Amino acid sequence: MKLFMQMPEPDGAVPFAWFHPTPEHVLVLAGLAGGNKGSEGLEGGLLRPNEQGSLENELIEQGFTCVDFSGGIQILRRLISHSLPVPQEWLYMQQHLPSDILLSEHQSIYGDAELSVANRVAPLMDPNLGFFIQIPETTLEDGMKGIRVAFLNEQSIQREIIDAAVDACADVFWNEVNREMWTLSWQAAELVAQARGHETISETIRHNRWMHEAKGREIPLIRTWVDRQLAQLTAITKLMAEHRRQSESQ
Repeated sequence: MKLFMQMPEPDGAVPFAWFHPTPEHVLVLAGLAGGNKGSEGLEGGLLRPNEQGSLENELIEQGFTCVDFSGGIQILRRLISHSLPVPQEWLYMQQHLPSDILLSEHQSIYGDAELSVANRVAPLMDPNLGFFIQIPETTLEDGMKGIRVAFLNEQSIQREIIDAAVDACADVFWNEVNREMWTLSWQAAELVAQARGHETISETIRHNRWMHEAKGREIPLIRTWVDRQLAQLTAITKLMAEHRRQSESQ
């Protein structure tokens, strides 16, 4: 059995492709596990044994990585369990799992997070190495209210007000639902990074995951993505305001 994964999608869904060989053919199931819907786009099929290699090569070209099967499949099981109902395609493939995997429960391993390690998030901002965490528009809009207030105040206290807006947004985003889903997605990301030989990135993800019970503002990976998206939204808002002023003056 083989399992291929990519880094999580912006909503936390994990792209995967699962190959299970039988004497006559190879069963394959691919799609997204997790995210807002629990699963999406699951498609199953049958391959001749000599077709598996070419499909694996296509997956690798698309950015998929072959990961540890046992660890990966347990993460996918947890993510897809949030689908209501659980897709029939997934239930069918599960029937072919060895009993030791099928009957075991996924155990998340946690340790003592080191902030200095968790803060090394810069490589994870690189789309070729890491992943994007999409903050909902409604949450960002609430943060923009605080930033607008900041620009009405003296420059000496603007940064303090902006930081407070970022902190509040990060805390709102890191609710119970997102915490549970992204913690699993980060475990999948750890497996992908490890399989790619990116041990430093895997370690950074792991130490952020170990902070999952903290507030969003205290988790570097969450706060950094909130800060970036609010900064981008602020820049766009300023450009649009300037464009309006120029149009009105003409």
